[in-house]
Amino acid sequence: MKKILAVTVATAGLALSGLVLPAVATAAPTGTGTGSQAAACSKWIDYTDRGRAHASCPGVDVKVTVKCANGRTYGSAPWRWEYNKAECPRGIGATSMSVQTR
Repeated sequence: MKKILAVTVATAGLALSGLVLPAVATAAPTGTGTGSQAAACSKWIDYTDRGRAHASCPGVDVKVTVKCANGRTYGSAPWRWEYNKAECPRGIGATSMSVQTR
């Protein structure tokens, strides 16, 4: 089962080093099943020297996609167990993210 949860975070102030903002869900999970796997994930976007999108989802494989302020989308490494992240290029902030679980 594949679940996708879109998350959008305001970009104002993301240039501050070490700023961590809680993610706000903007769309219901899609795909088959109840969506409880994606809903149970902790999701956040931060900025150190680049925008990063993180997801921690207990008990499932995770993929993360991040949309960056340069208009491009970047994906995480292949499926990883319980945690994954996707990064923007250095100096570019993240504007939104999505999470897939299986």
